[in-house]
Parts: sequence; C-alpha cells; structure tokens
Amino acid sequence: MDGTYLLLVIFILHCVLFFLDLIFKSCCHLPYIYFMQGTGLEVSFLRLQWHTTALNRVFQQMSNWRPQMLAVWFSVGVIVSLLLMPVAAFLVLRGLFGQGPHKEGSPDQPSGLVLEPVVPGVNLPLSQVGNYMAALAIGGVLHEFGHALAAGREGVSVLGCRAHLILVLPVAAVEISTQRLNSLATWRRLRILCAGVWHNVVLSLLALLILYALSHSHLYRLDEGVAVTKVDPNSGVAGPAGLSYADHVTGVNYCTVHDKSSFRSCLHRIAKQPQIDFCVPSSILKEKRDIDKSCCSPDLSNHLCFLSENDSRSDLLLIVSHDYEVLLNSMFDYEGLI
Repeated sequence: MDGTYLLLVIFILHCVLFFLDLIFKSCCHLPYIYFMQGTGLEVSFLRLQWHTTALNRVFQQMSNWRPQMLAVWFSVGVIVSLLLMPVAAFLVLRGLFGQGPHKEGSPDQPSGLVLEPVVPGVNLPLSQVGNYMAALAIGGVLHEFGHALAAGREGVSVLGCRAHLILVLPVAAVEISTQRLNSLATWRRLRILCAGVWHNVVLSLLALLILYALSHSHLYRLDEGVAVTKVDPNSGVAGPAGLSYADHVTGVNYCTVHDKSSFRSCLHRIAKQPQIDFCVPSSILKEKRDIDKSCCSPDLSNHLCFLSENDSRSDLLLIVSHDYEVLLNSMFDYEGLI
C-alpha cells in the first residue's frame, strides 16, 4: 500500500474510533465502559493508549535472574552512555547550525556522521512509513524494557506499563516509583536512567552487525546494478512520477540491466535501432482536446508528460523499480548513473 493511502487509512480509523468512543461514553453504554476499564484502553483524538499492570511481576522475576550479571550489564551501560553524551551533544549542535535536513530524493547527501531528524514525506519516503513505525516500536519497547529491568534489579517497584499510538507514532513508557528512585545512591540511580539508552545502543550495534553480515551473504552482490545518482530538475523525467535519487534501473526497452556495462550496452544497441513510436488511442486525444499539447492533465502528478519535438533524437524506455515506465531521451548522460 502506498504511504499516502496508509496515512489516510490510519487517520480515518483514528477518527472512527474517536467518534464511536464519544458516542458510547455519552450514552453511558456500560458494557463498553467496563470493557475499556478492564482492558486499560483509552481513546482520544488521534491517539490510542493502553495501560497494564500485568507485566509488573514478569519484570520483577526477570530482574531476579542473575542479579550480579545484570549489575555489571547496566554498569557498562552507564559508562557507555556517559561517554556518548559529548558525541550526542556535538551531533545535535552540528545538526542545528550545520547543514539542514535533506529532502527525499536529494542527490546531495551529507558526508560524515550527522544527526538528522526523520520526517515522513520530507526526508523519508511515505512508502517507508510502515518500516518507520516498526523501527520506533521495537526501539521504544527495548528502551523501556531496559528501564523496567534495571529498576527491578535495584529494588524499585514497576507500577505499570503504557503504550501510545499518536497517529502513526508508537510510544512506550514504564511507570516506576519515583520516591524509591530518588532514595537510591547516585550510581544505582544512573543504572536505571541509562538503561534505556544502553539497550538502544546495543540494538543499533546488532543492526549494524546484521547489515554487515548481509553484505557477505550469498544473496548479496557488490558493485552490481545501476542506480540514479542525479536528476536534472528541468528534465522531463523529474517530478513525483519520474525518476528519483537512488532509483534502481532494471531494464531499458526490455533490455535487462545488471551492471554499468550492460546498461551502456543496452543504450548503444537501442541507439542503432529505428526510432520507437509510443502510440495512444485516438479516443484519448479527442477527450483531451482542451488540454495543452502535452496530452496530460495538469492535476495528474503520477503521469509523465512530454512534448513532441522535430529532431533526430530517439526516445528510450526505462523500466525502474517504481513499477512504471518512463520515456527518456537518448541523449541522457548515462555517465551520471552507476
């Protein structure tokens, strides 16, 4: 499902749930009220909340398993978190006063290590909203699990757990006794406060390890394939329906592309062939008489429109990973593709 439609569906579901919740509560529908209280669910506008105390005993039992090993584990987390604080501060300041966020599809990617906010639709494709939600959910759950486990290890009671869904943003939280937390020694308190960050660091390292391992698997090929590195904003293939940065080119005029060599070979072979004509039914043209000679409606952002030119240049057909076909002039600088 396209990211825009996914956001629209989630928004409609939020509105429907909020409307039904408002109706049932205003009518004092007792079965519904008892159900919401028993399950810990709460509905508000564009937000769903779930609260439970069923996991309190689980956290306490897990914290009693190998307590000395857990103490060492969370002590290492305190040291790592303190060492990363200057790095995090530097990245935040660099992100604020350095280069601004890069838009989705921009070829000018930041060099080096940069902390950049991720905004769906701006520098994150809307098609990746599902992956974005899953990553936030996994990271948030492990973060709060670290706090709960460390709190149980230090004898601080876990009062409950909460999960929120704010439109598409999943948020998790644990409730612990602040009075007991403030009575602990500084180092023991730091074990609890740094446990969440420490678990996120370990999760990031594990993800990097998996990514590195995948690059050495039999299913991964290095230095193969062709991708778009830059698109001229004035080009006919630019725009929402056109080519974007990092698009994967799989074929040219049904000539399969595997690498740079096969891509050049396809271009040279097609350049020697007669010009290809792409025809449309005359009925479509009759319906579009009131539109400019591009034959495309200006409100169709998912179509690529071209003007007819009287020159000797031939047209090419590129098949990209977005599952659409686009026309590309044969004079396209294929050296800009890798």
